[in-house]
Amino acid sequence: MPVINDGKKQTLYSGPQPNQSSIAVFDTAAELTGAKATKGTMAFALDDSKIYVYNGTVWKSVALS
Repeated sequence: MPVINDGKKQTLYSGPQPNQSSIAVFDTAAELTGAKATKGTMAFALDDSKIYVYNGTVWKSVALS
């Protein structure tokens, strides 16, 4: 992973923008229940083609228009 060194500190750089997010991909929505996650984690389930967000307690599907 590239590192930005501005002379003051080193920062890991993961893409076009610092702090870039990613979405985990799971084969089924049922697999999400066993996944370790923190509040705000996003995941995509291939079986139902939905995006889920972990609210700190449960995974909630996101309505897409």
